[in-house]
Amino acid sequence: MMAGTLTCMNYPENEMKKYPYQNTELKNLKGERWKDIPGLEMYLMISNYGRIKRLEYEHEYSDGRVYIKPARIVKTILVKVPNGFMKDHVYFLRASVNLYKQQYHLSIARLVYHCFKSPFDLKDESIVILPKDRNGKNIRVSNLVKASISQKQKRIS
Repeated sequence: MMAGTLTCMNYPENEMKKYPYQNTELKNLKGERWKDIPGLEMYLMISNYGRIKRLEYEHEYSDGRVYIKPARIVKTILVKVPNGFMKDHVYFLRASVNLYKQQYHLSIARLVYHCFKSPFDLKDESIVILPKDRNGKNIRVSNLVKASISQKQKRIS
């Protein structure tokens, strides 16, 4: 391995970057499992590492042309939010997907927890999903915990 090259959790350098969400290759990562995203079955899946896969589907344009949209890994957006109380910042991962003229905003940590640890009402905004190690980039299912907003507030004090 070259000096300065980052690897994560014994994964080969060519298989993933430091965090799984950074890898947009369609090939599965070692140990990766996939489940349908609730409400978007047959179009989107999420992995236990927090990667989102858009499945191949047929799209018909308004002029009647039909196009097969190929499967691909959806690029995840890393959002940096200031934390005024701690005078630093926190990260969270999300994705935005357009499907049949409808835009969906997806919280990656919530979906990973819901699909791989324990289902909960995804519309209930009083439930938050937090990384145990406080690293919002590390959203493997083993690092996620469900909490209330008040429990979240206690963590920052």
